[in-house]
Amino acid sequence: MQDVNRQREASTVNRLKGSAERLNDDVWTLEADRGGLRLVVHRLMGEQV
Repeated sequence: MQDVNRQREASTVNRLKGSAERLNDDVWTLEADRGGLRLVVHRLMGEQV
């Protein structure tokens, strides 16, 4: 049962990462991992906030 849960978790993380990569642009970056989602906002000069 744990293997099934790990496979589901890995699948969900991969889907979130794919969505995050498609939504990224110069102003903000969406990152996904096992810990959840993080929104990283960038300044106009490209400096990370």
